[in-house]
Amino acid sequence: MVGQDMPNCRVMPVPDRTRAQVKLNDAMAALRLGQVARAERLLKGVLRTAPRHFDALMMLGALQGRQGRFDDAAMLFSRAVEARPVDADAHYNLGLALGQVETSDRPIACYRQALAINPRHLGAANNLAAELVARERWEEALRHLKPARAQHPDDPQLLCKSGIALKETGRFDEAVAALQQAVQKLPNDAGIHANLGLVLRNLGDLGVVTQFEI
Repeated sequence: MVGQDMPNCRVMPVPDRTRAQVKLNDAMAALRLGQVARAERLLKGVLRTAPRHFDALMMLGALQGRQGRFDDAAMLFSRAVEARPVDADAHYNLGLALGQVETSDRPIACYRQALAINPRHLGAANNLAAELVARERWEEALRHLKPARAQHPDDPQLLCKSGIALKETGRFDEAVAALQQAVQKLPNDAGIHANLGLVLRNLGDLGVVTQFEI
């Protein structure tokens, strides 16, 4: 009112977590616009003030992974795991990054941990199967694939990996059944057709093989 002194107004400081969220939102908006460098700067800014900010670690790790900077991505996902050890996606992403830069069993351990936290994590199930098949650890792969397929009975990649492992352990009829199911789910996948053809060739069923040759 006229003639009355205004009360003293003091601007309250903005909490760091609010600033971090604003930068995080700006980074997401920048990514949607294709402004990768700006998004990276914003995320690094968040981590300078909040080094354990889980969402910023995950976003920056994913960004650097897409750029092929797998060592940096692995370091960021490792920090995300430390910040939130019960997050299945953090362990999964760490496994993906490590799988690009080393041949140790660390990616396998990451996928197993992701599945221990979330047994229905399809990405972890598929990548664990892929790692075991690539290393020709057939029996171990089959032990993993049995519960994985129970969780995801219609997933063609799990069916395909099962077919490969079953073939390599001499269980050709089961391998054919798994691969034929995979073909039904992904009829245009050349890799699945090729694997089915190999199994059928092992069975000596050459008349059927010609139907699946690519």
